[in-house]
Amino acid sequence: MIDYEVKLSEIIQEYKAGEKHRWAAAFAINELWQAYPDRHGEIMAVLVVELNITDDAVYNLLHASELAGASDSTRKLAERLSPSHFSRLHRAAEKYKLDSGAVEEYLTLAAENNMSAQALIEEVAQAYDPDPLFLWHRVLRSAVRACRRLLEAAEYNGLGGKAREAARLLLDILEDMKGG
Repeated sequence: MIDYEVKLSEIIQEYKAGEKHRWAAAFAINELWQAYPDRHGEIMAVLVVELNITDDAVYNLLHASELAGASDSTRKLAERLSPSHFSRLHRAAEKYKLDSGAVEEYLTLAAENNMSAQALIEEVAQAYDPDPLFLWHRVLRSAVRACRRLLEAAEYNGLGGKAREAARLLLDILEDMKGG
C-alpha cells in the first residue's frame, strides 16, 4: 500500500509546480483515492485547503485521471491533451451516455485538431444536443462576458472616446441579440 502522507505531499508538490504537472497530480490523486477509500473526506479537505481549489476542481482531476487511465489509447492521448479536456469530456459522456469508443473518437479529434477543451465540448454538444440554437446561445453568452471584460478594461485603463464607445456599442448589440 502507498504511504498516505508521502503521496499527499507528492500531489501538493506536483499541483503547485504548475500546468505542466497537472497530469502527475491527477494520477497521484487517483492513486491515493483508490488506496484509501475510507479517507475520501479527509483527502478532499486537505487538497481543497492546500491547493486552494474547490472540491469540484479536485473531482475534475480525479475524473480526468480515471478517463485517461481507461485504456492505452486514452493514456497516450493524455500526453497531448490537458486534464481539462478529459474532465469536461467525462461530464459530457455522462450527460450524453457516450460509450468508450465515442469518447476515444472525440479525444482523438481534439488531439489531431489541437482543439481547446471548450471547443471539444461544443463539438460534442452540437452532435448530441437536440436544440440547434444551443451552441449559438452558448457562444453569444461568452461573447457578452468577453465584451463586458473589454469595457471594464477600457474604463479601468482610462481609455476614453472611441475605444470605450466601441466596446459599449458592441456590448449593447450583443445583449440585444441575447435578449437582455
